[in-house]
Amino acid sequence: MLLTIGMKGTKSGRRRSDADVAYDVENALMRRTEVPGKTIRARVQDQWVWLVGECDFDYQREAAERAIENVAGLRGVVNSVHVKHR
Repeated sequence: MLLTIGMKGTKSGRRRSDADVAYDVENALMRRTEVPGKTIRARVQDQWVWLVGECDFDYQREAAERAIENVAGLRGVVNSVHVKHR
């Protein structure tokens, strides 16, 4: 799934580094109790985030995406999290 968010800038209008975006994305994922922290990870390149890993339920996959949608400097999300078949 590809979600284009549109660049959420900073107050200063500066472009944020991938490291800064990655830090905020990881923190946002850790704050959401629905997101299994050990199995869903994020990779950031050019302010795009790739969510990777696996989870047990689709709501967890969707929660990971929702958790990061308001991170400043984020251009878009590619959600490649796989839901395990039970």
